[in-house]
Amino acid sequence: MNPEAFSKKLAEIKTRKEFTDLHLMLQHWSKPELFSLLFTIASDYKAYPWPVYSVAADLLVALEPSCPFTCREALLQLGHGYLEASLQRLPFYLVAEFGRQQVTKEAEALLAEPELSEQTREALSTVRYWARCPASYLVGGYYQQWHKWDDRDA
Repeated sequence: MNPEAFSKKLAEIKTRKEFTDLHLMLQHWSKPELFSLLFTIASDYKAYPWPVYSVAADLLVALEPSCPFTCREALLQLGHGYLEASLQRLPFYLVAEFGRQQVTKEAEALLAEPELSEQTREALSTVRYWARCPASYLVGGYYQQWHKWDDRDA
């Protein structure tokens, strides 16, 4: 499935039940395809506006497909899109996948390179900032949105 078609499905997700149903369906997808689709959408808020990029990041956290790139390649890939600075869950996914120290080290090494585009520099600075935060803080929005402890489903 292409990102444009799938983003329409993500835009329809409003409740925990809808999120859970989609999560259950996606568990059976090929992990490389799942990663590619979700990472592409989550890392480009201009092409895939809120809530689409946010739901994609939440699904990355929930489904944990392996990243087929090295940490450095994943960070550079983020620089090709437009990373929403307030989106904590995408940096959390990278920290969970590669480790806080690796993500921070690679981001700092890339930021030291003078030929980076401003767009890539912004994405790397954002990831570096969030990677330094406690993991519980980074993933808190995911749990608040999809795993509330009350009975409301709105």
